[in-house]
Amino acid sequence: MNNARAILKKLYHEEIVPIEEPLITDDAFRDLKIIYHGSEVELKSIDGRNYRNESIITGAEAYKFLFALKAKTAKESFKTWLEFSYKSYSHGKFLLSDKIPKDEPISAFLRTRLNKNRQHLLHNPQDLKQYIPTGKTIRADDLLQQIKLESTLFLSVMDDFEQEENSYLNNHPELLQIS
Repeated sequence: MNNARAILKKLYHEEIVPIEEPLITDDAFRDLKIIYHGSEVELKSIDGRNYRNESIITGAEAYKFLFALKAKTAKESFKTWLEFSYKSYSHGKFLLSDKIPKDEPISAFLRTRLNKNRQHLLHNPQDLKQYIPTGKTIRADDLLQQIKLESTLFLSVMDDFEQEENSYLNNHPELLQIS
């Protein structure tokens, strides 16, 4: 009985191996990492494989994941939970329920979406109160300066992402046919 359970356990683990970047790859997006926590709908890779919840996707495969997500959101609305990391920037778990415009590059969409809350606070400093922990004394000016610094860092990293995206799409024009 124990042997049968061990065999079933091994088979089960082989079945749910997340999609990972192949060992032989170009250097594209080597600093990109997506953690796909899940979605209301089933997401498939460009080649038809299912993305499993809690998959960690890196490199060019992570960019292809974003591209597949873009194509799917162009057709229907649904919620997806992700984490995004690129170079020195890491964005924790967030809900994505927006449509990624078909004619907009992924870099432009991410630049707007992931910086949305910072930009809101910079333009509406009166909303800072909800982000200051109770009992903490933080000057609003200091907090706004920190938000501005984080936004600048993020935009700089996204400039690099955009350049890498343009280069990658020039080398892989077949992706443009999918969207």
